[in-house]
Amino acid sequence: MRNKSSKSDIVFHVNTEKRTVVCRLLHCKQIPFERINKKTGIQKFFVLSELVPDIQDTFIGVAHCAPEDQFDEEYGKKLALLRARKQRAHAVNIALREFVKTLDEMSDYIEKECYSKIPSEDEL
Repeated sequence: MRNKSSKSDIVFHVNTEKRTVVCRLLHCKQIPFERINKKTGIQKFFVLSELVPDIQDTFIGVAHCAPEDQFDEEYGKKLALLRARKQRAHAVNIALREFVKTLDEMSDYIEKECYSKIPSEDEL
């Protein structure tokens, strides 16, 4: 099943004997880059790849059915997908926070090292 909003492939594995559903979100590594591009218009992945930390490419969510409950495959898929997306969202948020932190550090460096060396009008 293809999820167009997140650009990930979603694969489910249902084991009715063990009463579990496993969801795998595949191809997640580029999501931070895509989010930055969408918000900023930055198109140069080679620059971003040096500034944005890597996230893993696959996230897994697992739903287990308790022995006293009735196994419901559709509910298990929703729960497993929710758990996988929660892990992915956490990783993407960390990567984006690190990106912003790096930009702040670069901005501070530029201000300190470059602007401080520009002579004022009085000095000219």
